[in-house]
Amino acid sequence: MSAPLKILILEDSDIDALVIQHLLNRSNLQCQFHLAMDEREFIDALNNFKPHVILSDNSLPQFNAMEALQIVQRHLLHIPFILVTGFVSEEYAANIIKLGADDYLLKDRLSRLPVAINAALKQKEIEKEKWKVEKDNQLKAGLLNTIGQAVMATDIKGIIQYWNKAAEKIYGWSVEEAMGKNAAELIPAQQTAEAAM
Repeated sequence: MSAPLKILILEDSDIDALVIQHLLNRSNLQCQFHLAMDEREFIDALNNFKPHVILSDNSLPQFNAMEALQIVQRHLLHIPFILVTGFVSEEYAANIIKLGADDYLLKDRLSRLPVAINAALKQKEIEKEKWKVEKDNQLKAGLLNTIGQAVMATDIKGIIQYWNKAAEKIYGWSVEEAMGKNAAELIPAQQTAEAAM
């Protein structure tokens, strides 16, 4: 059995929090819940409970979902953040999504919550993998740029996909000029044949 999904509920209504918990307990998700009712409890839960998902009401006394989302982003936490609220204007919902929330649901339409949680978790996993690949590619490109040999990579049609600094110096074409061009257009045929050996 896998570890339970840790869900932080930012909500000032015990009843609404219980409704959410009941709904998720009936779904196929195995969940562990933590309720935060204000900013201090929210920050404490981020640090100690370490949630996998955040479900946030829009407005609590002295605190709101936008502020909670900003705290998550300031701490560089890549945790799905779903707004769960009684009422919110379409403009506000669009704005909070634009600022980084993963989804929003109205409290009278919670049946979609398990699906929204799964979708947000999958999206965060995709983003995490994409970030890892980008970092890995940056590292490799950095290493290839430090060697004194011209290095280029082409696809099966000979279109240049990578061109390092040494290739710029040796062949006289900048990265911007070389990328997307056919290698045969930029490198004399004899050098292309020698590079393939």
